[in-house]
Amino acid sequence: MTTQTLLAHLRTQLAKDPWRISPVRIYPDARLAQDLDLDSLDLQELTLALEPVLHTELTDPPATTQTIAHLITHLQSHLQSHLQSHLQSHLQSSALRT
Repeated sequence: MTTQTLLAHLRTQLAKDPWRISPVRIYPDARLAQDLDLDSLDLQELTLALEPVLHTELTDPPATTQTIAHLITHLQSHLQSHLQSHLQSHLQSSALRT
C-alpha cells in the first residue's frame, strides 16, 4: 500500500473521535507526541481502528515510533509481511493440491 494511501487512512481515522485532529496537521514529518499530542495508548487505539480498514490484524507500533512517517513505515512493513505470509500459504496449499 502506498505512503499516500496510508496517509489518507491515518488522516481519516485521526479526524474521528476520540482524536479529532484536523487532517491538515497530519503530514509525514508531524511528530506524534509533540505536534499531534498522541501517546502510546492513542497509537494502540489508532492501530485497532485501522485493522478493519486495512483488512488485517496489526501489531502495535514500536516505542521508537516518533512521526507519522515512522508510523507509515511500520504499517507498510507489517502489510508487506502479511502479504508475503498469505502468498506463501496460498502457494503451499496450491502445491499440495497438485
